[in-house]
Amino acid sequence: MLRGKTLSILVEVKVIWGYQRSKNKISQEFPRLSSGVTGIKSNISQEFSRLSSGVTIG
Repeated sequence: MLRGKTLSILVEVKVIWGYQRSKNKISQEFPRLSSGVTGIKSNISQEFSRLSSGVTIG
C-alpha cells in the first residue's frame, strides 16, 4: 500500500516537473514567436502601403 502511494507521488512530481519545464520552454520561445509575428505584420503593412500607393498612381 505504501509503495503504491510513493509511486503515485513520484509520478505526480514528475508530471508537475515536466509541466514546469515545458512552461519555461514556452515562455522562452514566446518572445521569439511574437517578435516574428510583429516582423511579419510590419512587412505586410509595408507591402500594403506600397500596393495602395501603386494603385493610386495607376
